[in-house]
Amino acid sequence: MLVIAGCNRSPAKYEQAVANAVKSEPNVVAFEKLFPGSEHFISYYTGQAGTPRWNSKTLIHGRYILSMQFDITVDTAGTKVTAAAAPQFQLREVISAVPSPSGQTSITYNPASHRDFGPEEWKALETSGGDLSTLGIEVIRDQPVPNLAAVDWRGG
Repeated sequence: MLVIAGCNRSPAKYEQAVANAVKSEPNVVAFEKLFPGSEHFISYYTGQAGTPRWNSKTLIHGRYILSMQFDITVDTAGTKVTAAAAPQFQLREVISAVPSPSGQTSITYNPASHRDFGPEEWKALETSGGDLSTLGIEVIRDQPVPNLAAVDWRGG
């Protein structure tokens, strides 16, 4: 068990912190409400290697990866997450996902539909019910990228 700065931050506490944030941190609640079943995790949870950072990711229409990130603080019990910065968002369109025999996957993105945006654009996306065209891209809704849902797109 790892003890950091006088607090106990075990794997169970990490899982509890993520679950609590999904239920109560306003940015995370909004993301999960708009995109149910999203992937949520904390980078640098202990704070030893970097500033703790919240991450939410979702796959939309089988070809778009939307992520939200923001710096957070974690209470001394290691179970409560509080936003320490405004969220930033990133949208990537995947155009191919090619798995290799070694288990790795090569993912290629469309640079023309790459979007980095902040809270104002997020509000427009939220108001539209998650319609990606509010971000100024031509959305392909009915052509999921082969293999993408079956591979680990979360690292991309």
